[in-house]
Amino acid sequence: MSIRAKFRCYGVIETRDDTTKDKVSEMVNLQAVHSDDPTSENAKWSKATPAGSMVMTISNPEAFGAFEPGKDYFLDFIPVT
Repeated sequence: MSIRAKFRCYGVIETRDDTTKDKVSEMVNLQAVHSDDPTSENAKWSKATPAGSMVMTISNPEAFGAFEPGKDYFLDFIPVT
């Protein structure tokens, strides 16, 4: 069984090297999408995953910029077999 949740990015915090000022990581804050409006597309997500949060640190430069504040993302949970 797999589960799909819908999360919104609420912020990206960059960390930089004190000496070189190069970006070394991004910390991404994601929260479950919710809506009390039954006609909203997000109402079904609110019913299935009414609350949730995820914070992750990205240190791969190729992945920097993958998350933008205000945008929604699907998060799939699939068991490892």
